[in-house]
Amino acid sequence: MIIMESRLKNMVLGIYELGNKTADDMHGHGSMYQVSIPVYGNPHMQFNDQHKNLMKYDVTVVSPGDQHRNFADKEKIRLMLVSVDQAFFNTVFSEITGEKKLIEFMPWGHANGEGIIKQVDQFFKRTLLSPVEEVELEDFEHSIAEKILTIQKGSHSSKWDRDHISIQQPIIKLVLEFIHDHYDKPLTLQILSTATGISKTHLNRLFRQELGKSISDYINHIRTKKAEQLMKGKQFTLTEIAFESGFGSISTFERAFQKYYGMTPSQYKKIVTF
Repeated sequence: MIIMESRLKNMVLGIYELGNKTADDMHGHGSMYQVSIPVYGNPHMQFNDQHKNLMKYDVTVVSPGDQHRNFADKEKIRLMLVSVDQAFFNTVFSEITGEKKLIEFMPWGHANGEGIIKQVDQFFKRTLLSPVEEVELEDFEHSIAEKILTIQKGSHSSKWDRDHISIQQPIIKLVLEFIHDHYDKPLTLQILSTATGISKTHLNRLFRQELGKSISDYINHIRTKKAEQLMKGKQFTLTEIAFESGFGSISTFERAFQKYYGMTPSQYKKIVTF
């Protein structure tokens, strides 16, 4: 039984639960890879003609064309499911390595999916509170795909492990210059990729490695600094300040500002204009 689901552009996130002494039917997922990670209980999985007992955080990947089913033998089980479009995985791999390859994951290995669970959990909580901007969604999807390609072995591993760790500092400088020049306009990974000639996946990975934060976090930080400067004057309303600083909505502005300054924009404006 699906108890929570979120459909994104290139993947579907879900929480799946089976009651004690129950099982689902043998099934596949079309052109999607499905990543399955137990978060409660210890499920038993049948993968094609193989069987395995799984522990908490064990990662299983069902590739397109494969069949599987889950059993709850002794207690209720709950699984985190991340279904990723086959073309998206291939694109992420190709952009990083420069090689086109049909990826075939090992169904199971020794990968620990706790990091993926935490990131998806944060995303669920984030989307419940307010709308998510496109750049954040793109950043999230690329980050999850890269995590899976890194921790789960398969036909891609030797090439991926060798190529995905390179760092190119001059590229990041170019990206930062573009962000600072265009922070007041809509910015997405696609826009930055087109402007700098860097693939979205490569750009996302390099940025995190160099600055230790996502592109969307960095953009919001720059925008809140601009907003903070504008609030020192009395000629702008908070709505005008939000859009002048590049935020697409008042709620996004308020959330970002409170994250960096520890108070709401209205509270800050009262202090600096008193």
